Amino acid sequence: MDTKMARIFQFRSRPRRRFIGLFRRRNAGFAVGLLIIGAIALYQQTSTSGAPSGAATPVSASEITSIYDGDTFRMGAERVRILGVDAPELGTRAKCAAEREAAIKARDYLRRKLRGGAVVTIERNGNDVYERTLARVFVDGHDIADDMISIGLAIPYSPSTHGKWCDIVRK
Repeated sequence: MDTKMARIFQFRSRPRRRFIGLFRRRNAGFAVGLLIIGAIALYQQTSTSGAPSGAATPVSASEITSIYDGDTFRMGAERVRILGVDAPELGTRAKCAAEREAAIKARDYLRRKLRGGAVVTIERNGNDVYERTLARVFVDGHDIADDMISIGLAIPYSPSTHGKWCDIVRK
């Protein structure tokens, strides 16, 4: 009788772990994938400088390394595109001489404002298709986009007016 019971109930000193090990291996890829997705989501929530999107960040004039045109400048490796405005294009992107002249005026104005010792604050708002940081830029508390529009150095950004500076400048 004891042998029959031994055959029915096989007692082991410790339980098998084969199933648990297999379960863990199956989820390892899932866990790694989830970790990668989380890292990508976290990266997209922050800009290249690490400041959260939408947070106002004070910037010193020494951080602004170059000013390309009236709506784009560089802070170290980060390219910043001023949100909500379209300034005339410089260089080969200008479609006429009048646009090129207007672009130089817009760039020089932006350079004076950003490097003139004023308090500059940027509010990041994601990236554009060229991986530039889109940001609202404030100089002494004033939105630089509004200032440039009010004095005629830029227009409000609109896909319908983008690239039509020659028509605008001639009017």
